[in-house]
Amino acid sequence: MGSLDVAVTGGAPNLLGSLTAAARLLPENADWEAFGVSYVPENCGFPWVWQACTVGEKPLNPGVDAVEFKPFLVEYNAQSCAGIPGDWQQYADRAKRGLAVRAGNAIDFALSSSAPDGQPNDSPSLPTTATDVTPGGGPASILNTVSGLIQEAYACGATGELFIHAPAWTLPHWLASTLLTQVGLVFKLGPHTVVLDQGYANEEPTGGVPAGTGEAWIYVSGPVEYQTGSIQILEDTTKGVSPRLNRANVIAAQLAIYRFDPCCIYAALAKVC
Repeated sequence: MGSLDVAVTGGAPNLLGSLTAAARLLPENADWEAFGVSYVPENCGFPWVWQACTVGEKPLNPGVDAVEFKPFLVEYNAQSCAGIPGDWQQYADRAKRGLAVRAGNAIDFALSSSAPDGQPNDSPSLPTTATDVTPGGGPASILNTVSGLIQEAYACGATGELFIHAPAWTLPHWLASTLLTQVGLVFKLGPHTVVLDQGYANEEPTGGVPAGTGEAWIYVSGPVEYQTGSIQILEDTTKGVSPRLNRANVIAAQLAIYRFDPCCIYAALAKVC
């Protein structure tokens, strides 16, 4: 998961609109780093439907097995060929700051990609679980697309807050339509959360067509959870510094994982501009 590039020189990273700013933390449990986490789907909708306004609570979908989510490694290399620093710690600190951005981008990239780094995703992802509900007449506006996705999710059995996933470059178009409200580092659309992460892959759902110029694949899901492990500085006996080559390579790494309910996931292609 090291293919995403970020530039971090100092200070706190800007996580506005990111998945990690919006998502919930998984309960801290060391086992996830070794074994991953599982999730029992709750709302698989069609063709099984619980009759509205009947007595009693809606039962869990029968015969739905737990799905497994696996951890993956994220790295950030604080590399320099512009001279060796007098204080090695400044490069270690820079690597940690860069990892804070890289990890968030990488989690959203993995969530929104069927093949991160060219390898099949061994966890459920948005493209592999979504149903394509793009209108037969072709992509619609962001507003109409999102309205349709929310309706589909609720008809399927989803309840409460939904997460809407779209490319970060679409932000000006959301703002132009006065659709979003900023709450801290999170964008909200009514009770729903809009994730506009730089790591978003904009990949089509399985069997769909790639987005064209000015088009974006928008997904709707339930809330997403994530967790990151402890940060490790990978170093050798020289601490990644080679004065002879006038080069420094200091790498920060950590494990990361995400989890979501893979049922009631929908996608539609929107015409943004």
